[in-house]
Amino acid sequence: MPWISLVHTFTKTIFVTSSISLLALILYQTLYGHHIYPTKHPPSFNEVTSIGIADHNCSLPTARYDISTGRAACYPSSGGIWMAELSALELQYLNIDRFNSSERSWDRDEENLFCEQLRPFGGSWYPSHLSDGLWIDGRCSELHKLEPAFSVFRRIGYPEGGGVWVLDRELPTSDTAVRNALSMEERCIVLERLGAIFCRDIKCCSALTDLSREPPELVEEGMRSRNYQTAKHVS
Repeated sequence: MPWISLVHTFTKTIFVTSSISLLALILYQTLYGHHIYPTKHPPSFNEVTSIGIADHNCSLPTARYDISTGRAACYPSSGGIWMAELSALELQYLNIDRFNSSERSWDRDEENLFCEQLRPFGGSWYPSHLSDGLWIDGRCSELHKLEPAFSVFRRIGYPEGGGVWVLDRELPTSDTAVRNALSMEERCIVLERLGAIFCRDIKCCSALTDLSREPPELVEEGMRSRNYQTAKHVS
């Protein structure tokens, strides 16, 4: 019948046209390297690394006192974090709650003032960029477990009559006697027995000269000194 022949011709035309179009697309892909369908590529190494860093971003502490670590800290406007492990008497002297963690002051002047009060007791300074190294063994570590950029060992006592007793050397034996003092007067007596020096003015004390400089300056000064000693040794 005529209509059957017409349908057969139409179907054949569609098949031929589709085949030619498909062959043209395949040829175009082969010659120019384009994909007909979008291909999902695996992330690059840099992308994986950046994702990993973002997922493991450890925050620096912001506590004035952390009872879980037993450490007090201040945050000088010059940068970084000054941290010290204090005795109960030292915490009491600095008006720090000994039984609860507390947050730092976010007032610049107040925090700098607290740093002036905390640093005479010794401690360690950590630059802010050390936050990149807090991810250890699959978890965020404590800042005080990292190597500080600067440290100073010191035991001090403030007598009622003014001035300050300073012991700026580590003892051959434990300093338990110093920590066992129940008052500043007792502490001063113990420090004097252990060979501490007395300074009438804390700002003119040879054992406290580091307090006149900011922690980053002390680190830079230490690096210059080490470089000088190295150069002197080589020459």
